[in-house]
Amino acid sequence: MPHFSVEYSANLEAEVDLQELADNIRDVAAGTAVFPLGGIRVRLHRSHIYTIADGHPENAFVAI
Repeated sequence: MPHFSVEYSANLEAEVDLQELADNIRDVAAGTAVFPLGGIRVRLHRSHIYTIADGHPENAFVAI
């Protein structure tokens, strides 16, 4: 059963449609026909507290 966990910086919420991201990951995984459809899980986790190396507040991240 494939599980996709996505961690993202909170400042992305104003810039990215995160539901669309989750749906796209699900659709691509389903389209491979490798995974059982009922077993695909996609979860997004907001990182409330984080820092980026250069300290610039507009920088963001996504980790899958």
